[in-house]
Amino acid sequence: MEFISAVYKPTKINEHLAGHVNVVRNTLPEDFQPRVMSKLTGRHVNGEAVSDETFFKMNILNDLSQGKKLYVFIPRKVDNKGIWSVQSFGEYLARQFDWTIGKQIKVYHGDRPQHELKELIDPDSVWASDEVRVVVANTKLTVGVNFSLRNVFDKVYARYEDWVAPRDFFQAIYRIRHPKDNEIVYMSTQGQKNGLTTRLKPIDISEVREMHSAIIKNAQLEMDMNESASSASVFEVFRKMACINIRAGPDYFYDLNPGLKAVEECGALTCLWKNIDEVEEEVLEHHFNTDDDEPSWETWLGIRKFMFKGHYGKYLGEDDMAALWNYRGKDFFDQCSKFYKSDKNHVLHKVIAHNAIKIGEDEDFPVTAHVPEHLRLALSSDFKQVALLKSLNATTIMKMFNVYFGKRVLEQDSNKHRVWIERKPYPNIKWTDEGADLFRLYHLYTTGIEEEKQGKTAFVLELSEEEDEE
Repeated sequence: MEFISAVYKPTKINEHLAGHVNVVRNTLPEDFQPRVMSKLTGRHVNGEAVSDETFFKMNILNDLSQGKKLYVFIPRKVDNKGIWSVQSFGEYLARQFDWTIGKQIKVYHGDRPQHELKELIDPDSVWASDEVRVVVANTKLTVGVNFSLRNVFDKVYARYEDWVAPRDFFQAIYRIRHPKDNEIVYMSTQGQKNGLTTRLKPIDISEVREMHSAIIKNAQLEMDMNESASSASVFEVFRKMACINIRAGPDYFYDLNPGLKAVEECGALTCLWKNIDEVEEEVLEHHFNTDDDEPSWETWLGIRKFMFKGHYGKYLGEDDMAALWNYRGKDFFDQCSKFYKSDKNHVLHKVIAHNAIKIGEDEDFPVTAHVPEHLRLALSSDFKQVALLKSLNATTIMKMFNVYFGKRVLEQDSNKHRVWIERKPYPNIKWTDEGADLFRLYHLYTTGIEEEKQGKTAFVLELSEEEDEE
């Protein structure tokens, strides 16, 4: 705890260090080579300014496109507004490389399915598979989850956000014990500090009260120090303790291979419909008739667009197909089909009926909507956060909708003030443009299918000119 005292500011925190910790031995092996951390910072490339995040992302994309196996640490587990969370970045890589989360991409945070988290019991046997190309995780992977095999992972990338305790950050980036490249490439962002953290309370049991009081005072001091002191100084002390040498970012800038560069230029988070060229019939025939065909990214996107139009083009127009493609709505359609067909008895239907909610229609979401108490237990099996909430209001329903459909179909309306109901503030909830449009497209698509089923297909005999004359 000595380093805490070095950066501790007693004028801001009225606490005293309790207990004493000595490092009694070093457990690092004799052949241990200190890690090197290189900080990526934005720069000008080909006359254009490149941000830290873009530079960081493009280095990762390039390494993956070169066949390297990576471990990427990102603190946030979910972020609906960008790619910088474990879940969002995993989905982003899946789109870029046409990979699958759970196979080529391993994603670990607190909300992942239990069967995936069980993989952490023995990561050596799971991550060493040639199928796994990248592991993306947050502090869900800290002490006790170690990948100890040598010459498997090529490099470690890490994003540091200064609301994360430096101790957790450095623990997390050491999960890959022996990467081929001893350099850790990282970037950092600044956030707003919250000041002193919530006070911890010792256990009020005589046998452990004194010992537990000392433990939590030390822990509290570390958390307060991280919130009030300079994050740079705290980060620096932990870096030294982790035996990591620091150096300026590399002078190079990875040029993306042409295929990935084309994908990047199609749009921020996906390849836009309008930017994908149609493929020639010969290209399609060659692809479908050749087992070992490896088309370029541009060609593969054109093939996928052709198959997409073949599936949806009979019932949706060009503009609607473009919207569905750009919204990445195919998975949403599948979930809608499940909701309306096989999941007809899902308790979410009862919540909808109770509040007279019209799904996907361009109407204000009922701000007084709530979940009746008798449905709480049934909902808690699918939405674990329900069991922890005191009041189940419109915000709760919004979150359940978004979780079930895997899309941000509902959101809080920042353009309107909260309304007050019985002296309690309720946020205004609205359908997102994307959500309302996706529901509209789904109903338009299914209506076309149903109408075709109900209609009768006439049999037409086509005759050649000679037969017709006869």
